Amino acid sequence: MPISGDKVLVSGIYRVIHPAHRRDQPKAFVVGQNFPSCRRCENCEYVLLKAAPGIAEDPDLRSGKMRRSQTLRKPRKRVSS
Repeated sequence: MPISGDKVLVSGIYRVIHPAHRRDQPKAFVVGQNFPSCRRCENCEYVLLKAAPGIAEDPDLRSGKMRRSQTLRKPRKRVSS
C-alpha cells in the first residue's frame, strides 16, 4: 500500500487514510505525482479505489487533434422579432 512520498504509479481515485485524526476521503491523483503528506499525521496511506487515466494519458486527447464531429459549433445568433 502506498504511503506519503511514494510515486503514483496508476492514475485514479484513491482513499486517503489518516491514521488517527480524520475520516477516510477519496482524492484523485495522476501518475508521476508524489502522494502528499499530511501536516498533522505525516504519513497517510493510499488505497486505489478506481483506476482512471488522466487526460494526458489518453493518446486521442493529448495530441490536441479532434475529429470534425468533436469540434464545438458556434452558437447561432438570435434574431429579435
